[in-house]
Amino acid sequence: MNWDVIFGAADTQTTAVGYYNKFFESEKIEENFIKLRASKEKMINDIVVDTPDEKINYIVNNWVKQQMILCAETGRATGKGFRNQLRDYWAVAAFDPNLAKGKIIETLKFQYSDGECVRGWLQLDHHNYSDRPTWIAPTINAYIKETGDVDFLNIIVPYLDKGEDTVWEHIQTGLFITHDKQPSFCARII
Repeated sequence: MNWDVIFGAADTQTTAVGYYNKFFESEKIEENFIKLRASKEKMINDIVVDTPDEKINYIVNNWVKQQMILCAETGRATGKGFRNQLRDYWAVAAFDPNLAKGKIIETLKFQYSDGECVRGWLQLDHHNYSDRPTWIAPTINAYIKETGDVDFLNIIVPYLDKGEDTVWEHIQTGLFITHDKQPSFCARII
């Protein structure tokens, strides 16, 4: 007897049933497993570290990449922190640029129209840390260097509070934060 098992978490029973239907349709189980194996093979073989130490090679080429994807997709123990997520996507862009692209857009939705950003989400935390917006530019730069996808800068993304702008304008808004209606250059650039 063969058993197919999936472990995970969902926010509602409706979401869980949706996952069940997606992954356990009888004709889709093998297809989904083949897709998963192919994506892991690509992750491992896309960029390969080759040092004299085989253990280091294995850790970097397998576990470090998998950990970066896990952090990018699910966040960390404290939820999804704005700067942590962007730093994760910066690394993920090198071997899974499609994941990085989607997650960058997700994160930009938690930026305010004045340039500030939430501390994190899942659970929404409005605490103000001054360096969050500075991670937008280098992360998007890394994504574009990996992909050449300059058109990414033209995608429209909403702000958390009001309005929407292009990705390029989100970068600029984060660098030129407005306080008391007076724009000031964000000197926190890395």
